[in-house]
Amino acid sequence: MPYDEQKPAVILELKRAKRYTEMEKLCQEALQQIEKQHYDAELIEEEYPLILKYGICFCKKSCMVKIEKNKNV
Repeated sequence: MPYDEQKPAVILELKRAKRYTEMEKLCQEALQQIEKQHYDAELIEEEYPLILKYGICFCKKSCMVKIEKNKNV
């Protein structure tokens, strides 16, 4: 959460896959967890104009990232 409320806030949810083929699914699950658990509630209340949500999955030395943006203008 940045001190300057005009800068974007960022939420990260990390997952670990046992197989490369699971990575995309787990990235999506990470984004769904952010929504389901309302991780952005405090940021919305603080009126951050942009919230970036990252679903990140690791498998061995590889990484996959999915991003969602919420504009609260």
